[in-house]
Amino acid sequence: MTAIDLKPHRGGWKVFEAPGVEPFFIGATAKDQALGYAKHRQRSNSRSIRILDSTGSIIESIDPST
Repeated sequence: MTAIDLKPHRGGWKVFEAPGVEPFFIGATAKDQALGYAKHRQRSNSRSIRILDSTGSIIESIDPST
């Protein structure tokens, strides 16, 4: 996989890193928590982060160098 995906899911945000590695965050800061998790994981594997909307369209992409 070349990217870590963040997407809204059932009132929270899910981070999809690989099959079976899909942490889920809920609450008012769920998106921020999901993004923080993804950025932490990005440092160890140099993948881009894609933030998706509820339809699966990419609304933002963060390259490993940023």
